[in-house]
Amino acid sequence: MKTPEDDDDDLLGQIGDLGAAIAASRDDSIAPELRDMAGSAAEAGAEHLADEHRRG
Repeated sequence: MKTPEDDDDDLLGQIGDLGAAIAASRDDSIAPELRDMAGSAAEAGAEHLADEHRRG
């Protein structure tokens, strides 16, 4: 059974993943194709977090 603490841990993990994707999408030392993929992942992650927030 999930606890509120588990939900908090999941949220923090998602935020960490989003931050990593954003950082990778802005890193000029990474190939442009990978930066684009990271940017897409960041957008998808942000949309997912927004949807989760709306659902409460």
